[in-house]
Amino acid sequence: MFEIKTNKSLQSTPEEMDLLKGKIQAKIVKLRDLSEYTAKVIEDTEAELLQIFKEKSFDMTGLFALKKDDLKNTETEEMTVQLRLEELIIENNKRLIITNNSIEQEEAKYQNLKKSLVVQQFCPETLPRPGVKKRKSKIQTIGLPKIFGGSLDDYYEATGEKIPLVIESCIRTIKMFGMRHQGIFRVTGSHVDMNKFEEAFENGEDPFACMTDGNQMNSVSGILKGYFRKLNEPLFSEEYFDQFMNITRNFAPPHVVSVKQKIDKNIGENIEFVVKARDIVRQWSEPHIVVTRYLFSFLNDLSQFSDETQMDAYNIAICFGPNLCPIPEGKDLVQHTNLVNDLIKNFLIFCDDIFHDEIEGPLYIRTDGLDAGHDDQVQEDVTKD
Repeated sequence: MFEIKTNKSLQSTPEEMDLLKGKIQAKIVKLRDLSEYTAKVIEDTEAELLQIFKEKSFDMTGLFALKKDDLKNTETEEMTVQLRLEELIIENNKRLIITNNSIEQEEAKYQNLKKSLVVQQFCPETLPRPGVKKRKSKIQTIGLPKIFGGSLDDYYEATGEKIPLVIESCIRTIKMFGMRHQGIFRVTGSHVDMNKFEEAFENGEDPFACMTDGNQMNSVSGILKGYFRKLNEPLFSEEYFDQFMNITRNFAPPHVVSVKQKIDKNIGENIEFVVKARDIVRQWSEPHIVVTRYLFSFLNDLSQFSDETQMDAYNIAICFGPNLCPIPEGKDLVQHTNLVNDLIKNFLIFCDDIFHDEIEGPLYIRTDGLDAGHDDQVQEDVTKD
């Protein structure tokens, strides 16, 4: 019998395999984005082609054409458009097949690496987070990145900004005019105004830059909620949903209903919920972490004005829960709705403890200690942001 031996010097180390696994995972994410985009192009093109067929079926103008040449030219133009759309559908279907095949191949590689690391008992999630290197900003060459329905990582790749303008603008405006606005995030804004604001942000404009009062505060808060609701990958994505539900159910923090109670009881970064939540968050991308930290620091600040807004930590969690952490299909809605609300409430109250690592990116500046007579100071702080 021959004994097969492997030269260990030629084997990859667990650290190298884990690095490769991370690269493959990032590639899979990009391929899935491409697949979804291509499928959407096919869907839109097919709808456009179907519309041409419908118009051709009911268009009677050709029967009354004054000249045969006019009729011939019209038919030629229609055929050209139709052929172009058909070719576009065929080409994108080819691309979709190739992309989906690539996804399957990369997922197979990823699973094999994952199994190898498990066999070697290598678990990077338990290791200290390495120093995060700043990625080079890419120069945007193909229009503006998609805002509503887009991706945090794609926005960063296109602009070099970790926090999208729409988030900064909404939070800055609420901080100036809405920290004492009763029912903020609970009361729906004007759909007409919100559609107008969305269109402006998609065009790279800031419709709130010249806002001088809080008359449209419900629409501003609606834009912020809507942005997170429409992200192509929720802030708390399906990939981590079961982990978050597990720590919320089995490692709930001591019962506190406000940031003040948490401070008074002197509880924080050492409790199990915070430690386990921090471990999950460390697996996210830099833009994802920075945006989540910024949002929850703001919501933490806002919750401390609940006497005036009637929006304490739990009420804010109820408003944001479905937008930040949607319940995947097949999950029990009744059971998980309460867990999602608790998760968001706990992230809000313990955000300073969860986002303990130093990640380069904008930080929300709080309005701690300001009373109703210090609106000018609030505005000055926002300007500095």
